[in-house]
Amino acid sequence: MYRFEVEVTNVGSVAGKDVVELYNAPSYTEGGIEKSVVNLLDFAKTDIIQPGESEIVIVEAETRDFASFDAYDKNNNGKSTYEIDEGNYALQLMSDSHHIKEVVNDGGEKVPGVKNYQAKSTLILDKDPYTEQEISNIFTGTNAKDGVSIDGLGEAGGNQNIDYISRKDFNGDYAYPRAKSSTGDITTGRDMASNIADKMYFQGYDRKDRSKAIAFDKATVDAFGNEVDQTPVTYKSGDLKVTNSVQESKLENVTELGFALGENYDDPRWEDVLNQVSSEEAKNTLSNAFSKQSAIASIGLPEVNTLDGPSQIGGFTSPNKGVGFPNSTLVAQTWDKILAYEEGLSIGNDMEALGLYGICGTGADIHRSPFCGRNFEYYSEDPLLSGIMAGNYVKGIRQNGKIAYLKHFALAETETCRDNLYTWVSEQALREIYLEPFRIAVQEYGANGLMTSYNRVGALWAGGSVSLMTGVLRNEWGFKGAVITDYSDLNRYMDLDETLRAGGDLGMAVGTVSDYSTPRAQRVLRNAVKHVVYAYLNAMYSRREYNKNPWKGKTITSSNSRPSFNWVSPLVLDVNIALGFVVFGLVFFGVFDSFGLCAWIDQKIASKKKKKEEEK
Repeated sequence: MYRFEVEVTNVGSVAGKDVVELYNAPSYTEGGIEKSVVNLLDFAKTDIIQPGESEIVIVEAETRDFASFDAYDKNNNGKSTYEIDEGNYALQLMSDSHHIKEVVNDGGEKVPGVKNYQAKSTLILDKDPYTEQEISNIFTGTNAKDGVSIDGLGEAGGNQNIDYISRKDFNGDYAYPRAKSSTGDITTGRDMASNIADKMYFQGYDRKDRSKAIAFDKATVDAFGNEVDQTPVTYKSGDLKVTNSVQESKLENVTELGFALGENYDDPRWEDVLNQVSSEEAKNTLSNAFSKQSAIASIGLPEVNTLDGPSQIGGFTSPNKGVGFPNSTLVAQTWDKILAYEEGLSIGNDMEALGLYGICGTGADIHRSPFCGRNFEYYSEDPLLSGIMAGNYVKGIRQNGKIAYLKHFALAETETCRDNLYTWVSEQALREIYLEPFRIAVQEYGANGLMTSYNRVGALWAGGSVSLMTGVLRNEWGFKGAVITDYSDLNRYMDLDETLRAGGDLGMAVGTVSDYSTPRAQRVLRNAVKHVVYAYLNAMYSRREYNKNPWKGKTITSSNSRPSFNWVSPLVLDVNIALGFVVFGLVFFGVFDSFGLCAWIDQKIASKKKKKEEEK
């Protein structure tokens, strides 16, 4: 981790706040990996600073933050994963993504706030720093685990002559003519999704063709080449309980076993607990999650309620309402991590008062267009800003012993024709932009719930995409919590059986669980139950730990410690050394509204901070 302490001094005459924004301008070669001109790495907001006073804030970055996903092996090194290209990288303090702040150097001179460092060779980052799982193409071309390339350009669809907006031709003509099909319906005139029927587990208008589901249930190897456990699941009655009452969801009702399981997903006692849950109990709980999640009496999991969000607890059928907060976009415009965390804590308190366990929110999708009908539920067009604000929100709710179903996973950047909507995108853009807010919330802030979207990710419904639900979410990110579908008015398309096999768990009006007589199908149910029970117990465990040291206006950090750079090739050390040299040599100056703020970094900053504390 790169940890930078920045002292911000108010050199004006009016008290106020400022934001320190750390950006990186990556090495870019035309025709190589597509890259933004700059990428936001981190930000920090000061408290109110009086004239002449100073405050030290901290901004951080990871090696992974400098990498780009090479979906098409533009580097010709046989890798399609995250890479840091050889070349120059500029670390910049900026007032926004367009304007670099001025620097006041040691001699008192004002110069542009830019320092450069070199990556001496291309670095391959093909392991997730949290899970150590391999990262590679799983949505693209012949590697697409769902059977259809997410960009529409793969073998299944052939070359559809799609020109994606890119830096190499940003001013190009991207107006596509629309054609009429033989039926008179307006279409794109392309056939890239014409063969998706045989990719679905349950086919046909009435879902009676379940030949692919049968093949899934009997398979000995999964989509990622892992051996499938086909050992029959045996139900065993027992007296293990995770709470002492199925009537009320309260912290004091959780047993020590429940807290232990909530702390550790890999606790060996999980096996005995799950053995007590019958298939009928599992199907009942997983099938009926609209507003109310049914109890699992055999292990003492209580019935719990969920309402909509994110800025106010409520629902179409419920008279209960929580406090209405400003919308997510406005919260993001404050650049205040603590404010987002406080909102989560406050909403969690409302949930406790209203007897609720779950909230459908917050939103972590991207402002791809100003015309999206749900932009008020989403934070920003920037994935890092979105992820940090969403992560703090869900952390505050989880520490109240609740679950926030982060939505809408994924590519739900439009409300127009959202049901069944085919969403084509490159795997690089998918990972770097649209999935990144969810990843940050999951891996860095401990999100324990997600909600799937209505649209398709490429050609398959998001909740039925094994690449998304298992490949990225469960395998790469190591997500252990519960995934719920959005409410469906078309359950022939959004299908519970489909999402369970892909890696989902709970359904809201998406049909009921059908035949689960085979060993693999039984284990699908078992895994889903474990995710649901763990999400509940993990929230309760988080509440117990939080109660030991509740937040009282202190600085907050992410829930999970971020891994060091040691998981990457040792070559990255060249970057680390250069980066450290750059940062500790900078002094920055900026202006905020009617007063000036001087932000500077110095090798002696720690000793200066200590001296000030001694003076107090």
